[in-house]
Amino acid sequence: MWFLWSMLGLSMGTAIVHFAFKDSISVYIIGFIISPFLPYLGGYIWLYPFFVGAYLFARYNNKLSFFIDHIKKPYVIATLVILHFVLVLLWKNDYYIYVPPGLGFTVYGQENHIKYFIALFYRTFAGAVGSIAVILAIDAAVKFVAPKNVNKFVGMLSRYSLGIYVFSVHILSGVVSWLVPGDGFNLITVLAIALVQVIISLIAMIIIDKIYITRKLLLGGR
Repeated sequence: MWFLWSMLGLSMGTAIVHFAFKDSISVYIIGFIISPFLPYLGGYIWLYPFFVGAYLFARYNNKLSFFIDHIKKPYVIATLVILHFVLVLLWKNDYYIYVPPGLGFTVYGQENHIKYFIALFYRTFAGAVGSIAVILAIDAAVKFVAPKNVNKFVGMLSRYSLGIYVFSVHILSGVVSWLVPGDGFNLITVLAIALVQVIISLIAMIIIDKIYITRKLLLGGR
């Protein structure tokens, strides 16, 4: 159920700014600033900047052609990949969403505010750099070596990435835990399970996208 509420909340938050404030960047920024102070809300409030960023990029990519062409250069991609690896190497346990201060500014008390914002900034920055680096690297690799059908498949994964993540984590992970015993996980089973989860989640997102109401409410489609 959190899957539906989370996707609905992210879509509605973006839709309100789009229709009421004409995609005002300043209003989106205010939303980013406010979001860390909101309650737990199922753990997805931290995805709001990424959700909005992806929406704005998709909607206005024609106006960003110069910037897009620049960041697609090999040296920029290499720099982002290296930077992400450095950020991962410097990662601390305190930056995880699973430990205090974790996801909620209002959850753990007054004494962890500075710690919370340090973790929030590092986690968001590392995630953004990693996401951009992976997208650019895959885009370059697909165009260089992959046939059109693979390119189409990767494009679908990118389009439904948020939905795939939420559906996989909050619906399929419970099924996997029930079906596979704790000692049954190894490198082979993890890779196989991950592939199956991605495929099932992708199919679920395609079905959601085919239905007008669910597409509008959960995926922000037109």
